[in-house]
Amino acid sequence: MTAVLHAGGAHRRLPTVVDQRADRWDTVFVSPGRRGLELELVAADLLALTGGRLAPIARVQ
Repeated sequence: MTAVLHAGGAHRRLPTVVDQRADRWDTVFVSPGRRGLELELVAADLLALTGGRLAPIARVQ
């Protein structure tokens, strides 16, 4: 998932889609774009911060 694209110094917000099962856990881990750095967030907070949405994107076998 990517919320912001940096291209030539410009910032452009991209759609953020999180698998619908993410809200089953207390928290989720995401990379804020810096190698080696992870953030732990409640899925609802991630969606609120990015303007994202939940959707069935994972393939379950």
